[in-house]
Amino acid sequence: KEPMLFSLQRLYWDVGILCALGFTLCAAGPLQITNPEDYVNILTGTFGGSKAQQHHSTGNTLPLVARPWGFNHWAPQTTNEGGSWWFDGTANTFTGIRCTHQPSPWIGDYGWFVVRPVESSVGDHWLGYTAYRSTEGLRPYLIDLTLGPQGVRIELTPSEHSALLRVTFPSSIPPKDRKVCAW
Repeated sequence: KEPMLFSLQRLYWDVGILCALGFTLCAAGPLQITNPEDYVNILTGTFGGSKAQQHHSTGNTLPLVARPWGFNHWAPQTTNEGGSWWFDGTANTFTGIRCTHQPSPWIGDYGWFVVRPVESSVGDHWLGYTAYRSTEGLRPYLIDLTLGPQGVRIELTPSEHSALLRVTFPSSIPPKDRKVCAW
């Protein structure tokens, strides 16, 4: 019977510690989070799979930017593919911002198009690269990327049925060479 008494004493001790901890946390008041959407990493689940030479993916999701229950979703496109696998989380390439209705590469897409800035004097009409992981440029409510090597900035925020897009070309690119195209 002595081991039972010891285990009951241990149980009372553990419950007492948990209650004291709970009262301490409650007395401190609720945690104030002013912008909970800023804690969301929309790149979560986009890495892995066959393109990263891994057997398992981490979700095969897409970094979608949208309004809650929005009509369209928006995401950076990293490949020149028109099919389902148009985003690679390990890539630093940028071929445009895709308007999509696709929640996962496994499902497929329909009614999509891509918008991108183009500098007509440069042979590489895709405008180069960006680093998605090193910036704060992808949020649930915003795409804000600076593209290299020219430094063109593209910003997009979704609305209920479309989006607002702003493209800022550096002053080194003459106005006659600044274009925004879709395909």
